Amino acid sequence: MPRLPTTRTMKTTIGGRLNDSRLRSVVAGLVAGAVVLADFWLVHRGEANLWGMRAAPPLLALAAYLILARGDRASVGLTLRPIQGLRYWSVATLVIGAAIGAIILLAGASVWLLGLEVPSPSIRPEDAPERLISMCVMAPVVEEATYRLGFCAGAVPVLKPWGTIALSGVVFGLLHILYGNPAPDNLVAGFFLGWAFFKSGSILVPVALHSLGNMCVLALWLGNWYWRHGLG
Repeated sequence: MPRLPTTRTMKTTIGGRLNDSRLRSVVAGLVAGAVVLADFWLVHRGEANLWGMRAAPPLLALAAYLILARGDRASVGLTLRPIQGLRYWSVATLVIGAAIGAIILLAGASVWLLGLEVPSPSIRPEDAPERLISMCVMAPVVEEATYRLGFCAGAVPVLKPWGTIALSGVVFGLLHILYGNPAPDNLVAGFFLGWAFFKSGSILVPVALHSLGNMCVLALWLGNWYWRHGLG
């Protein structure tokens, strides 16, 4: 079994074998930083194909981590079943969704009280299938592979779980600033997704949470279109 890196309040299988020696920890940390910098650079230069160049850094990082971890998949989050089981994560998903929704409402109310225009994007029904694939399949897979598997798995031996969660939320928020979408919910979502990765021990949990969150956003955009053109 992989050794569990811990703080006072969190235990996780992620990073276990990467933490076996100082050399492994340092190399894994350098790989984690390189993954984020590479993705930022690709987004800055306008790389939009998620299945293209942006998929390369996390795949290379995964290969490096598996070598460093001597093939231990649990150390990098490549497990199918979350540690706590599906019932726990079904409830956790509702709680996380409610928390992020409350933050969005609070931010929107604050903007409205300041007399500023509250953004209300919409999407045409004919564009929804394409956006469903990009937002709810491609983006969650590639972004979680990059910022959870690629960054968190390598950074945790150096920063420990809570330090990694904090920094992963920041870099995930910065990513969305590069996208031109500097909403506070993206920063908060980054913290929750990092926590879910470490807590569950499986990359599938943050991928699923990310996909469900984007699905809710897409449904809201589609609803806005119908409100303006079909019901308004």
